[in-house]
Amino acid sequence: MGEYIIDAEHITVRFNKASEKIDNLKEYFIKLVKRQLMFQEFLALQDVTIKVKKGEAWGLVGVNGSGKSTLIKTMCNILPPKSGRLMIDGQNLMDMDLTDVAKLISYVPQSSPNSVFTKVIDTVLLGRRPYVTWSYREKDIDIAIDSMRKMKIESLSDNNVSELSG
Repeated sequence: MGEYIIDAEHITVRFNKASEKIDNLKEYFIKLVKRQLMFQEFLALQDVTIKVKKGEAWGLVGVNGSGKSTLIKTMCNILPPKSGRLMIDGQNLMDMDLTDVAKLISYVPQSSPNSVFTKVIDTVLLGRRPYVTWSYREKDIDIAIDSMRKMKIESLSDNNVSELSG
């Protein structure tokens, strides 16, 4: 393990954006099949470097579209970088199995269709998925409750995620 828990250097993430606005999936596929769809390269992140030491707490602040979620998704191996080096706990993220990545870092989107029905404790338990083969054991529930206690949010365990502020 290195000095940094997250060591990202010169990360660039590229998206291909349609050059025209398309209103529905059917129109998109018709244009795609007819080769009428044009794309423009869009760099969501360009040459970003961030280093986080174990135990540090960071916040990402920026206007909409500035790349905050893209950076987080890249650090979780959800979006691959076009270039750069990304180390998590001293290991190259691109060389890791997804289950091993999930044991080190995870991503929970701010909203999802199921969040209306999902309790906070169930969302915290998702962090145990890489360690579980079929169903959660008592040990997993204890770890989730202990994590909530450390974050001082154990009183929210039975709340629906949709009731929390963003």
